[in-house]
Amino acid sequence: MMILQTILPMLSGIAAVLGFMALYVWLTKHDEQKLINENNSAAAIAYVGVMVGYALPVMGLVLNTLPNDEFLMWSLVAAVFQLIVYIGYRKVLPRLNKRIEQGEVAPALQMAGFAIVVGMLNFAVTVHLKPGHILAALQTLG
Repeated sequence: MMILQTILPMLSGIAAVLGFMALYVWLTKHDEQKLINENNSAAAIAYVGVMVGYALPVMGLVLNTLPNDEFLMWSLVAAVFQLIVYIGYRKVLPRLNKRIEQGEVAPALQMAGFAIVVGMLNFAVTVHLKPGHILAALQTLG
């Protein structure tokens, strides 16, 4: 039982990252895996940047071994922040998806950088969470 309690947060983290990346791939207008298979560096850079940017706050959640409901809630908050980065950056660079498809590395690298920075800031929040913080915060709002 001790082993399961030890690896459960890690398994939850892996599931959260895989779920988020599936959502991200669904939202993008280009097929990342196809582009990566074609050796498109821009697609790989953008994809890995978003994955690392999301995995950072999830790492904070794993370190805190929060209860499942709080883990899920905070992992969704991290997902929203990453999607805001992607959608916002797409508005700043309206042709972002086409540029990635064409293999332009600079916009992909910049987007990856934004995703990682937001992930780092989100990690700074999640690493200090304690079980019950979110519930207590929600109760003060009500």
